Amino acid sequence: MYDTETFLRDLETVYKANLNTRIAAINAEKADFNINNINANAWYFQNMNSDIFSYDEFIVWGLSKPPDVEVFQNDNYLKIVKVFIEVVIPDAGETSTENIIWKLLRYTRALEEVAFKNFDKFQGVAKTSVESLLPTSFELDGKMFRSSGISISAAMSAY
Repeated sequence: MYDTETFLRDLETVYKANLNTRIAAINAEKADFNINNINANAWYFQNMNSDIFSYDEFIVWGLSKPPDVEVFQNDNYLKIVKVFIEVVIPDAGETSTENIIWKLLRYTRALEEVAFKNFDKFQGVAKTSVESLLPTSFELDGKMFRSSGISISAAMSAY
């Protein structure tokens, strides 16, 4: 049965296989500055630990909330799974915060494009939607970070 765990594992596989290719395509298209690839080990599911300081950019991802179950029609229930995927980069205190926002917007675009080009890989998902998340900033262990990404909602059979 295609369930939440299977969807999450498929999502991770698809993103790790395709995100850096989309980043390279965006870098080639824009050509004014590049955003860095994401190391395959720099993916953190539902947490961040001290390992994040080993990477210039990393991904934080996981469930946004517990899956919702709704009645689709008689004796047919759909489970709605909502996942966030965010790229986090250090905020180096650049004089113009615009530069870091442009980088985050490019990462968000790469995340969106992987979703748009690969939803056929999720055989157990009936309906999907992608929503961009606003760039945000936060402090962790005295260091400033910025993040941006997407939220994916996917509907699948609840049983």
